[in-house]
Amino acid sequence: MILIFIEIQLESIWFHIYKRHVFRWVSNLDVLFFCRGGAFPKFDQRLDENNKGHQMLRKMGWGGSGLGVKEQGISDPVAAAEVRDSPQERFRGLGVPSAQTDPYEAFRKNKGQAFINRMKARAEEKF
Repeated sequence: MILIFIEIQLESIWFHIYKRHVFRWVSNLDVLFFCRGGAFPKFDQRLDENNKGHQMLRKMGWGGSGLGVKEQGISDPVAAAEVRDSPQERFRGLGVPSAQTDPYEAFRKNKGQAFINRMKARAEEKF
């Protein structure tokens, strides 16, 4: 009985930490994003002379052609990646698989559901 109580308390503490810190941080980033106009910049356009990145590249010797020793690189801006569905997935980084294919995320979600099923089974045993 004591172990069940401790396990429930640990789950409650973990949820509290997640809700107070991680979720709030991600939500604040969303608020900042939408306060600045709510739209991603268009990457299909060339950079103009007023763009800071364009000015920095010009100062370092870029002439408008592809980057690299033989100018074999791309000269256009990098295209935008896929849009992630949830706010938690939006800030995971480049090359990280989405939560649907990530085995750790699937395990974490299933562990929570398994805990709920265990508590329901124990409650039914008592009554």
